[in-house]
Amino acid sequence: MKRLVLLSTALAVLAAGLGTPRASLARDDRSAQALASPAASPSDSAELAQLTAARDRLQADLPLVQQRAGHDVAFGLGVRLLADMDTVRDAGQPPDGYTQAELSEHVSGIVRLDTKLADEMLSGTVETPATVHGLDERLMRSADGTLQPYAIYVPAGANSRSPLIVLLHGLQQTEVELLSAPYLHQLADATNAIVVAPWGRGIYDYAPPASGDVYQIAGDVRAAFGLSPHRVFLAGYSMGGFTVYKIAPMHPEIWSGVMSVSGAILSSETADVSYRLRSTPIYVVTGSNDKTVPAAYGEETAGFLAAAGLPVSFYEQHGGTHSLATLVPSLTLAWNDMLSGRVRQSNIPIGLGKPPTSEPGGAAVKN
Repeated sequence: MKRLVLLSTALAVLAAGLGTPRASLARDDRSAQALASPAASPSDSAELAQLTAARDRLQADLPLVQQRAGHDVAFGLGVRLLADMDTVRDAGQPPDGYTQAELSEHVSGIVRLDTKLADEMLSGTVETPATVHGLDERLMRSADGTLQPYAIYVPAGANSRSPLIVLLHGLQQTEVELLSAPYLHQLADATNAIVVAPWGRGIYDYAPPASGDVYQIAGDVRAAFGLSPHRVFLAGYSMGGFTVYKIAPMHPEIWSGVMSVSGAILSSETADVSYRLRSTPIYVVTGSNDKTVPAAYGEETAGFLAAAGLPVSFYEQHGGTHSLATLVPSLTLAWNDMLSGRVRQSNIPIGLGKPPTSEPGGAAVKN
């Protein structure tokens, strides 16, 4: 699902990590600008009205939001509400892999969760994830004292034996946009898996301190539901599919499996991954017609990992694009294999052992 170019700009600013007093003043101005424009028109839909009202509430108490979440996160919240408005306005013809009903469900989930996020940020509410049923948004108090959001989906039959999947979103995407996808709910329901998606402060590649948030959220959710430490998995899509190779080696003992969807390992990470994830099953999913992260990235990743002796499985969806919805058949197979610990090494590309040196840049993700 397309996001505003403004969101890409915001993420780039957040990734820059401005830190001087002058930059702090600039962040105050950017937060106000992001929350102040544009105004709602009389013809706006009910969902646009909800988002506009949420933006107005944040604007009214902007200093409080900045105090609780940090200046850059406050700016990012304003920008994502504007991007949500763009998503609502663009929600016409269903994209590849969607029915009209699924698109409506997806957009409604985005609006509901981001509206709730605004209210939670204003109230400072930190609720236990143990009370979640279905799709919801929660705040956690990070190690630096700020409030950081994450989306969570809990199937009706979830219990202490459920697996936990930590899912990292793509660039120009939020945790809410990713986890509101109906096909992910269907996968979670079918496997009784609890899925949690950290926002990561909008920082590119979940660089610190966002990486610490990933581990804190995983620990908090696992403890809240009394889940087994041996059934915790890391997955990522697009940017998140690259980032798993950065996050997982930090504490490899946490993860029972790692999945990269429409992502790849970079040559700068091969030594760390080869050593620290040498016993961790890795699942690589790609689409044969992906123009954003070409299939060669996934093929080269799987070929390298197999040549290095790691337990890797590879899934290439025929006709699949960078839209995650077009990869659902292969994603489902990889998801089920990961949760069961099955490794398929029979379809690994042969003779491909040189991972890419950098990520492809500039293109938006699509759910």
